[in-house]
Amino acid sequence: MRDAADTLHGRNDEIGPTNDKQSTADQEETKSDQLEHLLKKIKQNELELKGIKQLKEELKRMKEMGPYRIVGSIVLFMLFVYAATQGLNELRENGLKMNEQQDEIRAMNELLNSIQAMVVTKLEEQKLSFEGQLNALQEKVVKMDAYQKQQQRNIVALQKTVAALNNTISGIGTSLNPDNLKMQFSNK
Repeated sequence: MRDAADTLHGRNDEIGPTNDKQSTADQEETKSDQLEHLLKKIKQNELELKGIKQLKEELKRMKEMGPYRIVGSIVLFMLFVYAATQGLNELRENGLKMNEQQDEIRAMNELLNSIQAMVVTKLEEQKLSFEGQLNALQEKVVKMDAYQKQQQRNIVALQKTVAALNNTISGIGTSLNPDNLKMQFSNK
């Protein structure tokens, strides 16, 4: 039976006295761990006991307080709650105002965008209209140029005819021949 107990605890007769030292060291370490654990529990219990004592003292002070003090504390608490509620209400109202302002700004931006689009469209229309008018003016200038050149040719022909008539009247030139006159005017 002893072999089973030794084997059960990890001891073996073959290992000898070294195992006993190891076992003793393990037991001491286990005892030290247990002692540490117990000290922590004691400390925790002391802290809990201290907290309980403080709570008892607080309850004792509250019992010692007169009813007016309790009512005063309640009133102060209610005032605090009221002030906090008012602050929250103000924050909520400010938030609603900010939301309304943001909605107004958004609406103004949309209006500005639509006005801008209208202005751009109107400017494009005017640009196209001006381009059309400019093209029409350029065509008129070309026609007027051609007309001016034709009139210039007519003036030159008339000047030649007048010169020929002057020469004929003064007797220098040839007599008035309707064929000569026709030829001069046909060069127009």
